[in-house]
Amino acid sequence: MGLTALTQSSSTALIEWQDINENETGFAVERKVAGGEYEAITQLFANSFEYIDTGLSPGTEYIYRIRATRPGEVSEWSNEAVIESFDESPNGPSELMVVLESYNRIELEWADRSAVEDGYHIERQDNSSGGGYVTIGTVEKSVTKYMDRGVSSESEYSYRVRAYNESGLSPYSNAAVGQTIEIPVDSISPTSRTVASNESLGNFVGVVSNSDWEAIPNVNWLIVRTPTNGSGTGNEEVSYRVLENTAIEERFGSIDIGGQTHMVTQEAASEVLIVSPSDSSVATSGGRISLTVTANIPWTATSNSGWVEITDGATGENNGTIALEIASNPITSKRIAQVWVNDVAHTVTQNAFQYFTVASPTAQTIAGAGGEFQFQLDSNAPWTLLEPASWLEIVSAISGEGDATVRFVVTENALDQPRSTVIRANEASHTVTQSSANIEGEAPVPPDGGVADDTRTDGILITWTDNSDFELGFIIERTVRDQETWLEIARVPANTTSYLDVDVEPGFAYTYRVSTYNDDGVSSSVLIDSNGVVVRSRLTNLSTRAYVGTGDDILIAGFGVSGTGTMQLMARGVGPKLIEKNVANTLPDPSIMVYSYSTALEIAQNNDWGEVLSESELLEVEERTGAFDLS
Repeated sequence: MGLTALTQSSSTALIEWQDINENETGFAVERKVAGGEYEAITQLFANSFEYIDTGLSPGTEYIYRIRATRPGEVSEWSNEAVIESFDESPNGPSELMVVLESYNRIELEWADRSAVEDGYHIERQDNSSGGGYVTIGTVEKSVTKYMDRGVSSESEYSYRVRAYNESGLSPYSNAAVGQTIEIPVDSISPTSRTVASNESLGNFVGVVSNSDWEAIPNVNWLIVRTPTNGSGTGNEEVSYRVLENTAIEERFGSIDIGGQTHMVTQEAASEVLIVSPSDSSVATSGGRISLTVTANIPWTATSNSGWVEITDGATGENNGTIALEIASNPITSKRIAQVWVNDVAHTVTQNAFQYFTVASPTAQTIAGAGGEFQFQLDSNAPWTLLEPASWLEIVSAISGEGDATVRFVVTENALDQPRSTVIRANEASHTVTQSSANIEGEAPVPPDGGVADDTRTDGILITWTDNSDFELGFIIERTVRDQETWLEIARVPANTTSYLDVDVEPGFAYTYRVSTYNDDGVSSSVLIDSNGVVVRSRLTNLSTRAYVGTGDDILIAGFGVSGTGTMQLMARGVGPKLIEKNVANTLPDPSIMVYSYSTALEIAQNNDWGEVLSESELLEVEERTGAFDLS
């Protein structure tokens, strides 16, 4: 039904709803206070749409609901509508008195006699010039003071105060009379000043007086620095600060100094309009640009090209932002536009549209018997294909635009050597290499044996020599030494002469064989390193430096070796040779002893490597382990 409720006073509320029924005979209205139970408050006739509820308690929250009725039936309850009745009218204040009379202000105080007021209205009557009371100010709830600075010197004023809330106004307080005194300053110098638009600090005004006085500016861009808080006495000097004027119009302000007026005129600022950045570079696809305007004047932005649209900030005043939308560039040359903000230009440079045509793949090798083949063109431009050789015929579209699949037929190559040609489309090219047609019943020539590189840590690299002009590729097989089972591990394309076998295990010996194949058969195979190749694990060289003393300060280093096999290990204690490595405090003549951890028995010892190895043997071990030379 869309039930709503509206507070009208401290004792009445208006509830309204939409009558969406056509066959009701009346409406039942119920009400409850917050946290209470619903009670029926009235039964209304059919077609009613509002009800004024009276007799409410002030400052109380009420909740209403309503439903349609007819004999023997009722509708569902409506939504709930909540109101809070207004407080009762407030009591009037009392004991209004004048507590301060000066030349430029009168201060009032009164007693608060209400608990429900929203605030107080202060009214004044000018007894010197005549006239009735007028409202001069309003204060919030519970405030009991007011300072009237809108008075003239040597004048009499009457005041009265009353409280207010939603329910109405209180009675007036008693009247209080205030009398301002004469102005305390005899003269000031200068009485006026003109300053530049920029901020200034050294502005002084001389004062002639024998009383206390105040310096009060009438605008926020004039700031009194001395006397402190603007409260001076006698012939004390006034100094003030003028804030920068960023507007292009001059402005005026004043400082009241003990009843004397010091006028300040500040010059207008120079016009400023800066657009940042001054230029932009945009991709071919277009995009969005944001410009920052720093200004103190009104401005209007315009574009001199249709492909640059101002979507936001076409006009403004002072600082602002301009949003530009750049369309994509359909032409094959870059283009330039300008956005003018008043007489300041922002230049937009957009990259040219780039046509491209790419063949994928860029080359393929086909068998000598020929057949139908294809490749892919990726393009955003028109293109035309040329048949580059009499033995190749393009059977798909010769020309087109955009992406396409190019199909072509190659005749058998009866030559005893391969042949090659290039299909071109714009800047793209696809190279077709055809092997020599095989002689019927004859397999290709086998390759010559090569070598296996076992110095790598990522696998075994085998190489061979290609002796065939019309192979389709090579078959690579592998076996573990002393086993008869050969495993085909790869087939590589024609003209390949190497293969890296990464699927090998350290510590095993392998033998490879390579054969050539085409449509008519497979050649005999050639063995590569038939004695087997051992894939060596990467050797580890560990080293450390430490202080070595005597007695309990000798150096003891340990390491563990696990496994069941045999391992050759070199342990060194290096001394004078470290001088060449720029190490200070080296041992002059170290000796080394090796002990078993489990038995604590000495395994080996020496004082000079020459006692156990010749120079050539030492060099060989150092080369295998990566240790630096001691000889």
